[in-house]
Amino acid sequence: MFRLIAITCPDTVDLCREAALIMRALDTHRFDRVHIRKSNAKLTESLLSLLPESYRPMLSVHNATAGIVDRFPGVGVHLTGMTPEAPAGFKGMLSCSCHSIAELQLLGNDIDYAFLSPVFNSISKAGYRSNFTPDELAEASRQGVINERVIALGGVTSSRLAELQSLGFGGAAMLGAAWPQPIGDEFNLQFISHTNDRWPDPIDGIRLALAGGCRWCQLRMKNSTTADRIAAGREALRLCNDAGATFIIDDDVDAVLATGAHGVHLGKNDMPVGEARRILPDKIIGATANTAGDIIAAWKAGADYVGLGPYRFTTTKQGLSPVLGLDGYRSVVTEARRAGVDIHIVAIGGITQEDIPSILSAGPDGVAISGAILNTTDPVAATSDILSAIRNH
Repeated sequence: MFRLIAITCPDTVDLCREAALIMRALDTHRFDRVHIRKSNAKLTESLLSLLPESYRPMLSVHNATAGIVDRFPGVGVHLTGMTPEAPAGFKGMLSCSCHSIAELQLLGNDIDYAFLSPVFNSISKAGYRSNFTPDELAEASRQGVINERVIALGGVTSSRLAELQSLGFGGAAMLGAAWPQPIGDEFNLQFISHTNDRWPDPIDGIRLALAGGCRWCQLRMKNSTTADRIAAGREALRLCNDAGATFIIDDDVDAVLATGAHGVHLGKNDMPVGEARRILPDKIIGATANTAGDIIAAWKAGADYVGLGPYRFTTTKQGLSPVLGLDGYRSVVTEARRAGVDIHIVAIGGITQEDIPSILSAGPDGVAISGAILNTTDPVAATSDILSAIRNH
């Protein structure tokens, strides 16, 4: 089994939020294990005290003291240069850090697994570059030095996971990429691409929406190939990155991996959210919902947001679920929130600017719009006006 491991940031302002993220990462199988790496023992103990005992077998602690392993039995210990030995009498899961192939060759049988780093250029540490050439990794794999006990660390993203599995690594670890940032105000308006006679290229709509101030765009190309989505997606991602916007591709996980898009949106007939979450541990995943049950299931599977709809009939999407209307939104959102589901909800389906105040009052956090932007005489101005309506709500 290829294991996915997350490593916490050394310093965190909001430990309660971090504890919630750790539990959610493990509950949804986004990661199989979490390493608690903090700048001091006090922070480590504070974070561990917020996590129920049932999570301890899935946790490992860096720079663990005897007091920590005594107070929190069941946690693993990760050895580093600062703490090269486990506390006396420790018998649990033991891991360590290695920075060369030679170190891997000297691993003792008491080590359950080892991090090898940096396998790629680090994402979170500027200037922390890979220690290994592709040929060195391939040779170590051929010799069996890289095996199921070796976890790749450093510059790991979802697009690298298949490569690491092919090299024989037993898993991959992520630091900064592991922890999703809160979805901010840019979530309030999502533009969903489509085409019309005036704008025949889906990139046209994304460019226009960005010019109008939209900072969350989804590329939807239902009747196209993955190759087509990759070609369009690369251009759309460039535009979104230049504008500081989030870019999502509809339906196609392979296109997300190939382009480096920020995430994927999955309909009810697309890849299941749980399956996509294992492939894309560091990406945003959205899911389509029509009922409270849909929202709850998406949340439990690891989705970051849901597109709830349709609000009314729309010609830009086929195979619609039952139309919800305002009463439907109130009922569905209320039921999901009462179930304790803390997920971002965006309304979708035939929404116009005039609908926005009443829709947002019914519970959704934002709106997804397509035709009401692209089918106007001035899509840039229409986008700006819609954003104003959202802000003034």
